[in-house]
Amino acid sequence: MNAVIERAKQRGLDSPLTVLALFAALMAMFVVGLQRAQSPYGDPRFVVEFFGTEAQVAIFIVLATLVFFAPGRLGLRLPRHAGLEAPGWRGLQPLVPLALLLTVAAVCWAATRLSLPATAAAEAVAPWQILRTTLLVGFNEEWIFRGLVLAALCRWWGWHRGAWTAMVAFGAFHLLNMLVGVPPAEAALQFVITFLAGAVFLVAAVGSRSLLWPMLGHALYDFFVIDMAQQQARGAALPLSAVVLLTALLLGLWCAWRIHRLQAVEPYAD
Repeated sequence: MNAVIERAKQRGLDSPLTVLALFAALMAMFVVGLQRAQSPYGDPRFVVEFFGTEAQVAIFIVLATLVFFAPGRLGLRLPRHAGLEAPGWRGLQPLVPLALLLTVAAVCWAATRLSLPATAAAEAVAPWQILRTTLLVGFNEEWIFRGLVLAALCRWWGWHRGAWTAMVAFGAFHLLNMLVGVPPAEAALQFVITFLAGAVFLVAAVGSRSLLWPMLGHALYDFFVIDMAQQQARGAALPLSAVVLLTALLLGLWCAWRIHRLQAVEPYAD
């Protein structure tokens, strides 16, 4: 009986109806959560208010995965660090771009906090509250876009179309922020940034055959960026957010090129 269930879960990614219905339900949960938020987007309090939505999404996607999919096929496994031996990929250390991005973000975050004047206003939100939410953001968005969406699209359409469409979907997901007042021009910039940052997370995920490092990296990156914005609003003398964003764009371009060169791979094959 268990073997039958396991084979059915292995085939779960072959069902567009199952995958698309689950994806639609997840997007609906995010839309409802955006509409429920009381604080404006960009305010650190918005991040705290969104914790409940992220928690609901996390519970839903865990249960749905246990019912419909084999977790390992979505990258829910321990990392393998031997390197991915495939044409266009040899010699790449997949965690290096992510490590560089996090190093730059951490240094800029620390410098921003150190540049606060002694007369700075009190923080609107405690850092641990931001991190609490971004941990779930990293967990959910990696599970959805580098897990479910990437694995399903690559299975249906092959590596190149699947990987690029998953990256576009991740960028387009952030266009939902227009529902809470983000101007179209700013939303378009978010699309570009998240599309390319997603390439960094994708390289780490596929290169290690696991979502673990991208989940942690995504959570920390969002924390650094959001908390830096809060410190700049408090009067920090070093506005270094642009340095972090530029780093994400440059590393994302390089990772997108490596993704394009990779040939014929299932993201989380054994």
